[in-house]
Amino acid sequence: HISYAQDDVRLLVPVYEKMRQQLKELNRYEWAQEETNKMLVRSLYEVDPEESWRRLKPRQKNPHYLQRLKLLAQWREGEAKSRNIARPRLLRDEVLEDIALVNPSTIKEFSQIRSFKEGTLSAKNLEKVLELLQEANATPAELCPHFTTSAHSKPDVDNVVDFLKLLLTLVAKENKVSEKMIASSKDLEVLAIDHEKAQIPCLDGWRHTMFGEKALKLLKGELQAVINKRAVIFQDTLSSHGT
Repeated sequence: HISYAQDDVRLLVPVYEKMRQQLKELNRYEWAQEETNKMLVRSLYEVDPEESWRRLKPRQKNPHYLQRLKLLAQWREGEAKSRNIARPRLLRDEVLEDIALVNPSTIKEFSQIRSFKEGTLSAKNLEKVLELLQEANATPAELCPHFTTSAHSKPDVDNVVDFLKLLLTLVAKENKVSEKMIASSKDLEVLAIDHEKAQIPCLDGWRHTMFGEKALKLLKGELQAVINKRAVIFQDTLSSHGT
């Protein structure tokens, strides 16, 4: 139905024009352009199959479990790409993680996996998965992936992150922008450790202007939190004017 398809897009142009005008009035049109340009970077959508397991949420640090996770994720990436389907349509993350954890050695043992439903994979793919599990289990431990201790477990980082979160909350409220749009909790942890060397979105572009600059000043001790008329504000350490 052509008319139905037209209804999906015919309002996009007037909506775009209205949103563009609103963004220009708020002096934020450049922000939208900046965000859009990032989405045009081809590498953003290219996934290295060997590294695709890092997008998952491992439940153990056992090297052979991680190797099973790695090989399954690598296979899924290639299979989904060759069939031109989304990864979850072939095998959802949760199911893949469960398979790596339960580590079945026969097709019958897949029934022990709660998230795995009959028909999830074809007989051919089931055999391939079993083959990958066997290969992973036979891999010498020293050749399996390993988790290294994160630098983000350093003492006192949590206290620093708390101050950064407070600053983020105030900045987001002042500028009427979602906190998550500016920086994630993980970003703040990285910032608390690496300071200006951190490779995170809030130290680039409009996010840097709005929040990053103030955050770095806070980390350098050039910005302090004070209570003014029952409200918390941030101000330069040598100034009495709030930020």
